[in-house]
This record gives sequence, structure tokens and C-alpha cells, in this order.
Amino acid sequence: RFGETLMQSTVSEWRAWQADGGKAACVDCHMPKGAHSFRGAHDRDWLRDSVRVRAKRRGERATFAAESIGVGHHLPSGDLFRNITLEVEEGGSWRTIDRMGREFAVTLNEETGDATKEVSSDTSLRPGI
Repeated sequence: RFGETLMQSTVSEWRAWQADGGKAACVDCHMPKGAHSFRGAHDRDWLRDSVRVRAKRRGERATFAAESIGVGHHLPSGDLFRNITLEVEEGGSWRTIDRMGREFAVTLNEETGDATKEVSSDTSLRPGI
């Protein structure tokens, strides 16, 4: 961390979700029935079930809406390099049409030489209740 922004804020995101009425603990989802699998982004099926994408098509145009399902923190969360992409297949190849996650900007204080890293945009999916 260099600056006021936490680079990994999953716990504070989960606490905010709980304050809004969320009931589950981390282990309820990540370690179901006491399993030590710690499910997460490496479990593609579980991750796929954590996001709902809706598409509407009007003529040649399509719009998409994505939402997290049953997730008690932002999605993606954790390391600052994580992101989720929405991709469509066109003519046998895949094209990324949206990226969800956080982006950071680093600024340098010319007087002190200190670097500060802060969130410049955050399009992570927010948890619903």
C-alpha cells in the first residue's frame, strides 16, 4: 500500500456487506461443509455461478448487464491485478467488450519523491443482498 487505498480490501468489502444485512461468513462460501478447498477465482465453475449476465439485442446492437450472485464482497476482489472480462464470440474468435475491476494510478510527489497509488476507477461488481 502506498497511499490511503488498500490494495486488497476484501475483508472491508465483506464487512460493509454484512453491515447492509449480509449473513454469511467467509467460510460459508469459500470452505463449504468444512472443506479446505478455499474456492475462489481458480474454480471456474463456481466463479461462473457467481455472475449473471443478461443480454438484450435490438437489431444490430446488444446491451449487457452483469451482476454478482451470492457474493459477499466486490467481484473481483483481492489482488489489485484481478479483473473480469465480458467477451463475445464473433466469427470464431473472441472479443473483449468490457472489463470489470479496479484500475490504479501512481503519482510521484516531486518535492518528497514519495509515490502514491490510488484507485483511478472501480467497475467491480457490488454484492447484492
